Amino acid sequence: MFRILIYPVNTFIRFFEGVGEYVLLMTKMFRSVRSWNLYLGFTVDQMVNIGAQSIPIVMLTSLFSGMVTSVQAAYQFESGFVPNWFVGSVVGESVLLELAPMITGLVMTGKIGATITAEIGTMRVTEQIDALESLSFDPVSFLIMPRILAAAIMFPILVIVADFCGILGGLFAAHSAMDVSTQ
Repeated sequence: MFRILIYPVNTFIRFFEGVGEYVLLMTKMFRSVRSWNLYLGFTVDQMVNIGAQSIPIVMLTSLFSGMVTSVQAAYQFESGFVPNWFVGSVVGESVLLELAPMITGLVMTGKIGATITAEIGTMRVTEQIDALESLSFDPVSFLIMPRILAAAIMFPILVIVADFCGILGGLFAAHSAMDVSTQ
């Protein structure tokens, strides 16, 4: 009985410990702003890793989400009360406002987050982070700042790519499956 009551309390405490550790990490990163110019060159490499390697996944997922949105909108408009040419505006609005940013965020969280976590975790296990500290490098500025800055730069670019591909996928599905004109 006592053990059952303790488990939710421990989970609650661990959650806030994790939030506190995250806040401390972000504080360390922004506090080291004076040394950012030393590690800013690594941001371009991280932009290639984060952005260029995510483009195929973002394109594929947004293409299919635009297709699905187009088919679903046309299915809803089959009643005859709404003309089929409204499919384009529904796809455009839903892809631009909701689907493309959400899908891009999921791709960046899943693929890029896992990649960065594995890379830094491997560096911790092989004691490379300890070696950076012993060489008087700030590991937060050296490892985390370029990745966060690269992700902040590449996210809007990936959203634009997802917007384009989602609308293109919706156009293709509406034109080929439902005989909606491209105009």
